[in-house]
Amino acid sequence: IDRLVRERVFQAAYPLHEGDYKFDKTEKQMPFHENNPRRVLYDTWAQYRVFYKYQPLDLIREYFGEKVSLYFAWLGLYTTWLISASLVGVLVFMFGFIYLSNNLPVQDICTIGKGIRMCPLCDQCPYWNLSDTCSSARLGVFFDHPGTVFYAIFMSFWAVTFLKHWKQKNAQITHRWDLMEFDEEENRPRPEFAIRTSRVEKNPVTGLLEPYFPPRVRIYRIIAGIVTLSVMICIVIIFIIAIIVYRIIISIPLLRNRDLQVYALSVASLSGAVINLIVIMILGYLYQIIAYKLTQWGL
Repeated sequence: IDRLVRERVFQAAYPLHEGDYKFDKTEKQMPFHENNPRRVLYDTWAQYRVFYKYQPLDLIREYFGEKVSLYFAWLGLYTTWLISASLVGVLVFMFGFIYLSNNLPVQDICTIGKGIRMCPLCDQCPYWNLSDTCSSARLGVFFDHPGTVFYAIFMSFWAVTFLKHWKQKNAQITHRWDLMEFDEEENRPRPEFAIRTSRVEKNPVTGLLEPYFPPRVRIYRIIAGIVTLSVMICIVIIFIIAIIVYRIIISIPLLRNRDLQVYALSVASLSGAVINLIVIMILGYLYQIIAYKLTQWGL
């Protein structure tokens, strides 16, 4: 159905819905068990006022099917487990304030560093005081302290434990819904792939005739795909080197300016990060196009 909609054979495809999901002001309130499924889901699931309640997975399954209901089962469990991760993160964040206020090296940089002259960072750059790095030192200590190491280790164990718990939860749900012996329908070749082949051969496993690419044609296409991916990797490396060079070039005039010297490295890093983000978004869009073309080509 999705392919037919995509090829404009059908304008749209959607399941039929029985009844409105909201009560009309002139409509008489009906008993809960007599409402249509949309209205029941709206009242018990799709409203902010019931965010603290467990999801009605059986009702979701009845209306949307097993795949969608399993997704929301995972999403609900994941959101619940994020509460513990966020609480520990808040504690680590608060510990950063305490650790920063008691950090002697940072206090020395911000106080004693006012009388310590440092050598210029470039040939034409002026001398500068050690206290000029007070803000960057504070930020560095605030975000890089023993608490962050603990949080990284904690999140590693959290992720492993969550996956184990989800496997157990998933097994319980599939057993309750009698999905243990559920098998996917037979995977058939994509129509887009089939129309691009000129030969068919018998599948030794299924015994059915399937579209087939000769080895020679397949090798040529694989080589073309490898060359395309290699070119994209080279483009990424070029952009990485270009951003590094940009940060060096933009920081030199800022370091020579007495007023902007303190913010030189920060400006170079932030502007470089913004450019890097733009490049990633552009390349991500390009990756999608190339991946689609290679998939359509039979790779």
